[in-house]
Amino acid sequence: MAKYTKRKDGRFYTQVNTGKYDDAGKAIRIPVYAHSSRELERKVSEIKTDLGRGTYANDKGKTFGVYAQEWYRAYKKGNVSDSTASDYLNILKNHLNLLNDLRLKDITKTDVQTQINAAKSQEIKRRIALTVKQILECAIDDGYLYRNPARSIKIPTVQHKERRPLTSAEKAAIKKCQFTPMEAAFVNISFGCGLRRGETLALMKNDIDFNTHQIYVRHSVSFVNSIPVIKEPKTKGSIRSVDAPEWLTEALKPYCEELDGLYLFHGQSGAIISLSTYRRMWKRILTKINSALGGNDNLILTDITPHIFRHNYATMLYQAGVDVKEAQRLLGHSSIRITLEIYTHLSEAAQNTREKINRIAL
Repeated sequence: MAKYTKRKDGRFYTQVNTGKYDDAGKAIRIPVYAHSSRELERKVSEIKTDLGRGTYANDKGKTFGVYAQEWYRAYKKGNVSDSTASDYLNILKNHLNLLNDLRLKDITKTDVQTQINAAKSQEIKRRIALTVKQILECAIDDGYLYRNPARSIKIPTVQHKERRPLTSAEKAAIKKCQFTPMEAAFVNISFGCGLRRGETLALMKNDIDFNTHQIYVRHSVSFVNSIPVIKEPKTKGSIRSVDAPEWLTEALKPYCEELDGLYLFHGQSGAIISLSTYRRMWKRILTKINSALGGNDNLILTDITPHIFRHNYATMLYQAGVDVKEAQRLLGHSSIRITLEIYTHLSEAAQNTREKINRIAL
């Protein structure tokens, strides 16, 4: 029977020697509390069994929610990009409500799966699974758990829409649209240079050389909690100059000359565009293109995104015979492998089309 002390609060108390020592050479003992001597004996027996198996862990009463915030501050905030940190914080704040009040030691695989199932989109389900796995792995390293109940959870796969260029009908519709000067600048740069959305939105007047027809990509903007944050582009390869078509620089010149501020895309104050202002602008662009295609509020005929403009640009480079290495530079890819994958995809798509056409017979 374990030696115990009865405390003034009525609880029984003892310590279990772990057989380990701290850095000062002091024996590490586990405090055990119970409301009866029998309960104390049971707890002591369980701890000794776990110590013998190497499965003992003490969550010290921490809930998942409390530990998740500690994990975020230690490993994500300030250690990853602002946009990535914001994505993690969104999961912690809005998508872990079924786990937050559970003690770490009490979380089961079923609890984690139930939380994942509660999400509506596949992308959020995927992010929940990834985030919870990371948190619980850290809890093991910190000694709060001996196993990760989420380790065998399968991370949902997200079926991304197939990359595609603009259709001939969409290109024709864009030419018909009566865009505002700022809307036209965004559409034309996206079409003519294939920049990433953040790269386009961060452009300033002095990033455009009207004599050499070059657009210099020096910055990018991301939205953290809806607030625009200007930073260097995605990778070192993203810092680049892009050869702009002459029609594009000619179209941009009067727009830039009339700008009062520095940024091509801005709010009423002239400061860099906010997320809400950008979304309203993009919605107007989509509405105008859809209308030019013959659609209306009840008939949506296009699902264009800024990335479709970028893929269309890559397609044009491929069809124009631009070398893959030069295409990598123009697109700002960090690795030529990314560019090769796009070129290979386009080549295979063209081959499949030729094969289908060759099978057509009278």
